[in-house]
Amino acid sequence: MKRILSLILSLLIVVSGVNVFATETSKSDLEMQQNFAILRNLEIADWTEDGSVTRAEVVNVVMDLVLGEEVNSYETYKSPFPDVDENTKYRNEIVAAHSYGIISGNGQTFRPNDGIRYAEIAKILVNILRKQ
Repeated sequence: MKRILSLILSLLIVVSGVNVFATETSKSDLEMQQNFAILRNLEIADWTEDGSVTRAEVVNVVMDLVLGEEVNSYETYKSPFPDVDENTKYRNEIVAAHSYGIISGNGQTFRPNDGIRYAEIAKILVNILRKQ
């Protein structure tokens, strides 16, 4: 249970420092840049300077907390999504998250480079809690 609480708190801290697509941000540009600099310096995320975050990047953070180095074992698994191939950044994390039932994609695709919405992040967190 402590690991799950740590996961949720970590993800909330990460998400609070980035712009999530299709939402309004109340943070100033300076504050956003400072938050991004902290995340980058801690090597938590390599998101763009404007703070935008993709679906694949969130899955990467989540699966790093859930599986750690174990995620590399998913290298040999077949991707369930046609838009996630061997060259997709965070491919193993996406495949592992699908295998764990944490993500299901949108119909038949995952759209790893699309922006993520708060509702999608909440769904990921709820799915993680259901697995515990």
